[in-house]
Amino acid sequence: MAGAVATVSASVVGLSNVFTAPEADIYGYDPRNTWAACLATVAARWPRLPVVGYESGVDLEAAVANGCRTVGPLRVWWRRA
Repeated sequence: MAGAVATVSASVVGLSNVFTAPEADIYGYDPRNTWAACLATVAARWPRLPVVGYESGVDLEAAVANGCRTVGPLRVWWRRA
């Protein structure tokens, strides 16, 4: 129904692919709940590491509602091989 991928490095936990299935609303579950659960799980497992990620739209709103803050736009760099 909902989940995410946590990628751990020595200095941060990257939270990506956060999702809430549309049918989760039948159970009263929405993106804010998903973000709350994911952040709580990451904090319990890696309590000293900050969490980073990139979101937009409803997922950005849900992340901010759960204490995350925006720091700027995402830039993706690509180099031809």
